[in-house]
Amino acid sequence: MHFLSGLAHITLPDDTTQDLWLVGGAGGLVFATDTAGAGHITTYPSDQLTVGVVAPFEGGRVPAYEVLGEGACEGAQTCV
Repeated sequence: MHFLSGLAHITLPDDTTQDLWLVGGAGGLVFATDTAGAGHITTYPSDQLTVGVVAPFEGGRVPAYEVLGEGACEGAQTCV
């Protein structure tokens, strides 16, 4: 999902200490590939309109990827 505007807060149902805040715009891109477990919870805690674009993967299959670490990312992350 790419959040074009607004604010999104993503948490895990079984570990609320790990969360992600996404500000819409250039840095508002996230790949949430909940392939196992209970999924995630997204709330929109802003009075701004939050707009997101969903682009499904071809054939409904998640592309190959490598897990770089367990748990949430630490610090500021940037998509280039």
